[in-house]
Amino acid sequence: MDIKKIHEEQRRQMEIYKWIKSEQSRENLGETCLYGWVEKHAKAFREWAESIPLECTHCGQCMSGVTGLQCSNPFNEKRLGLIDALWKE
Repeated sequence: MDIKKIHEEQRRQMEIYKWIKSEQSRENLGETCLYGWVEKHAKAFREWAESIPLECTHCGQCMSGVTGLQCSNPFNEKRLGLIDALWKE
């Protein structure tokens, strides 16, 4: 498992959450909003990260860019579902 890529993805999801919430409130919520992500989404993110097959993390294509590239492994669908959940909150 490539921990650096997992950490980068976690940070990306936290920033997406901060952006969404800041846009909704029309002000920059900053670091306080990041704590909200931890409370609401960290468990699901950790479960997703633990589900990644070792053979899939070496290329990193599924975790590149904001939405990632599609791949045939179910863990990528879970990842995209995590991002969708941020928008539906």
